[in-house]
Amino acid sequence: MFKGDTACCNHKETEPGPVGAWFTLSYTMDEQSESNFQPMAPDNLPPLEPELPEHPRPRIPFVLIGFVILALLAVIALVAMWPKKSETVQAADDLGPGVYNPAGLRGHLTIQWEGRARYRLQIEPLNDTLADGFAYVAGTPDQPYALTIRVLDNAGFALCSKEILFPFDPEKALAAQASADLKNAGRRSAGQIARELAQQRANLDQLKQQETQREIGKDIFQPVVDPNGKVIAVQALGDLPCSVDAYKRAYIWDFTTNFPTPDEQDALLHHLPNAIEEIQARSQRAASAAAARRKAAAKPYPSFFVEGDDRITDYDVGNAVLSTSMRKAFAIGRRAEQVTAQNWADDSALIHYKCDSFSNCTLSRSGSAAVLHAHMIR
Repeated sequence: MFKGDTACCNHKETEPGPVGAWFTLSYTMDEQSESNFQPMAPDNLPPLEPELPEHPRPRIPFVLIGFVILALLAVIALVAMWPKKSETVQAADDLGPGVYNPAGLRGHLTIQWEGRARYRLQIEPLNDTLADGFAYVAGTPDQPYALTIRVLDNAGFALCSKEILFPFDPEKALAAQASADLKNAGRRSAGQIARELAQQRANLDQLKQQETQREIGKDIFQPVVDPNGKVIAVQALGDLPCSVDAYKRAYIWDFTTNFPTPDEQDALLHHLPNAIEEIQARSQRAASAAAARRKAAAKPYPSFFVEGDDRITDYDVGNAVLSTSMRKAFAIGRRAEQVTAQNWADDSALIHYKCDSFSNCTLSRSGSAAVLHAHMIR
């Protein structure tokens, strides 16, 4: 055995150095840890970190949904029931007077917009000489009479119309006819007149029923009487079947009627003998004269006129147009009359105008003999 080997095996253990000491200490602590390790009882285990609770998904109550739906329905109903804004139109429009010569009547029409077109109409005799006949026929008509008004635009196109009835009482008409028959019996005997009266009375109920049917849904004139009870005019008011657009274009009006002519009114008033034959003869003479005038005239003679009073506010020299406070405009066609028109405008003159259904007018001024011939353009 070599000396070196003996030295190797019999050498003394030296004290460990700093590094060796650290390994020795580490080894010793690990052995002690392993030897002292004992498993912990379940009750002594450290508490685990608590789990966060699961939040339930939010649910909208069905009652709340129902309230929301009901609220929406209520809002929709309120909007539907909310009053609509009315059309902006002028409060009232006076279409002025009008004349129907065949019946000797004068009328005055006023219309007004109140959510719908409303009218007010008054009819009266054309002059005082016709007042008695008008009063008799309007108070005791011998048959059903009616009057039709039309509202026209500035081109003469009818915007809307309305039929208005004169009140008719078949029993009063029968009594008036019997009185006339007794007064003007002529060759007929009282017995014959009585038999005719009895036959007419047998049909009285049927006549009343027919009149009731005629008046359904119609506007009816109401009499205007003086202190003595005499009918001096008739009035009516009601609705016009005009839309708001048609109402805004209303410019002029006219009327027609089957009301008796002045001759017929006079005959009914005085119970003239042979009144029917006399009326027919006069009607034929009037028709022949009218036919002769139509041949001679270039234009048909108008039977309807509009007239009224107004004040001049301006005169357009370039266009020769007079303007008035009632928003009417008159074109002066004759050069010789345009100077007069300028002078009237400078004085803000009060004028009276009369126009036919073709808008041909004459203008006159109080205290002046001058007359202007014009065409109404508005």
